[in-house]
Amino acid sequence: MRLTFSASRTLPASAERVWELLTEPEQFAVWFGTDQVAVPLDELEMDVRPGGKMRATMQLPGGGEIRWRGVYVEVRAPEFLSMGLSDQSDDDLGVPIEFSLDTVVGGTRLTIVQDRGGFSDEQVERTIAGYGSFLETMDRMLASG
Repeated sequence: MRLTFSASRTLPASAERVWELLTEPEQFAVWFGTDQVAVPLDELEMDVRPGGKMRATMQLPGGGEIRWRGVYVEVRAPEFLSMGLSDQSDDDLGVPIEFSLDTVVGGTRLTIVQDRGGFSDEQVERTIAGYGSFLETMDRMLASG
């Protein structure tokens, strides 16, 4: 049995526009960093196709860094994207994460589903809060045009 957790939000835009947020580096860097963290474009790689790699660096306010890496598994524009993502250098494929985009009244419902893996309850809560920050930033980006 697959154990997962999720976060979702209805965003005021078409699925195509939300897909751009997920897959275009200039936009990805903004919401992935939220208001708290810098994600430099010169350290961001996004080859959005099955088997393509993703790399990003989060520069934390205190001077630290988190280096993310992943691989895209399934890419069906503009409705579904799945990937493995990790901040651990010894993790080959990372944690499975899925982004589902569904057209609803008022825009697009974006749902992020992640495998729980070996996450503790505290890690799950922190990750869900992080996804909430991503979704809030996306909402602001779309509202501001």
